[in-house]
Parts: sequence; structure tokens; C-alpha cells
Amino acid sequence: MTDVFDRVKAVSATVSLWPDEPSAGSGFSDDLALSAELSSYMVARTQLLTSIRRLRNAAQLVTEDDGWGTHLLMLRPALVLAAKAAWIVRPDRSEERVSRSLGVLLNDQRRGARAMRNAVSQGAIPEFEQVASKFDRSSSNLANLVPLASVDPLGDEKLIHELGSDVNSCYGIDDALSHMQLLWNASSSLAHGETWFPLLSGGLQRRPFAEILTAQSFDAVCSGINTTSLRILQLATTPPAQLHPSTAT
Repeated sequence: MTDVFDRVKAVSATVSLWPDEPSAGSGFSDDLALSAELSSYMVARTQLLTSIRRLRNAAQLVTEDDGWGTHLLMLRPALVLAAKAAWIVRPDRSEERVSRSLGVLLNDQRRGARAMRNAVSQGAIPEFEQVASKFDRSSSNLANLVPLASVDPLGDEKLIHELGSDVNSCYGIDDALSHMQLLWNASSSLAHGETWFPLLSGGLQRRPFAEILTAQSFDAVCSGINTTSLRILQLATTPPAQLHPSTAT
């Protein structure tokens, strides 16, 4: 696990190279020309920086949760956030990146509004309806900023599959997707109150498998963050004509 934690500590290396603003003539600067009010660079950057914070929180929890798998629950949003950032920046076309950025933001705020209203319908304090209305106004303002039809994000599991494919392609490996899928399944199990991971961690014969799962999960998330971070750096510093073709799905 020492090597894994060293990688967690080093995962911000590429992030430190990101410019505060996209370089003139870069791919992201073309995105700003489409919508100066909505920066796909900042949306993708925020998603990935938040992913890194969740990753570090998960690493801290490994030494504190005594085998209950809480670290996997924290790795889950780290993986999803990295996958969303990768989905935003994967296309080469500015229009698609801006539209995807808007889709991620709108989806988040609309889910928040629904959650507040569902709570009120079940007897929560009426003030939650005011929060829902604020989310509605914010999402309406966002939608008016961009003269493009927004693209709804894919389901989280599909986004993770695409991120795993990115990592496999970047590193020339074939197991990143399987590691991400296992993390997804294990964290889903824990979120639903199942206990097979704690049982896996509880015996001398089984514990090595829990440690392997944990190490592979951290490594997969770090790899997803690194490949996405490199793509963000490329789009922030390189003219579109010099970008290597990428597959937009």
C-alpha cells in the first residue's frame, strides 16, 4: 500500500501545471469564444480538483475505518467526478465540450431541486422548497447562458466504463476498466448496507484480497485522474489544430 499512497500524494503533479486561464489560441480558449459566461475549463477543472480531494480523504480513511470499507465509499465519488471531467473534455469540438459542461451543471442542480421537493412532500421543513426554487433559478440562468442544446450526462457507470477505456488506452494496459468496475460494485454494496467487504477484511486468509482490492481501486482512480488531467492541460495550452484526435461518445 505504500506505493499506492505515494501515488495519491503525487497525483496533483500535472494539476500544478494547469494555467489559471486557458492560453490564447488553445482548445479551451475556443470554448470561451462560444460562451464567455460558462467556462468548460473551469467546470472540468472543478470536477477533477474535487475528485482529488475525495481521493485524499479516502486515503486518510484507510488507516481509520478498521476494515469496514469506508474508504471505498469515499473513492466512489472520486471516481465518478474524474469520469465526469473526462467526459467533458474528451471531444475535440468546442461545441460539444461546452454543451457537456452545461449538462453536468444542470443535471446536478436539477437533482438538488428534486431532492428538496421530495423531502418536503415527505414532511420535511417547508424551507427546503425555497432551496429548490433557488436551484431552479440558478439552472434557468445557466441554460440561458449557452446558445447550445445541452447534452445530458451518461449514467455514472457508463461514464466510468469510458474512463477505464481512456486509462487502458493511455497506459497500454487492459485491467483499468475491471478495477474501476470492481470498485463501483464494492462501493455500491457498502452503500446498500451489505457486509461482504468487511467479512473479506476480517480473516487472515481473506484479508490479502481486501488489500488487493483496495490497492487496485486507489491505483485505478489515480490513473483516471492523471489521464484526465493531462487532457485538460493539453486543451488549455495547445491550439486545436495540434490536438490529437479523440473519440467523442
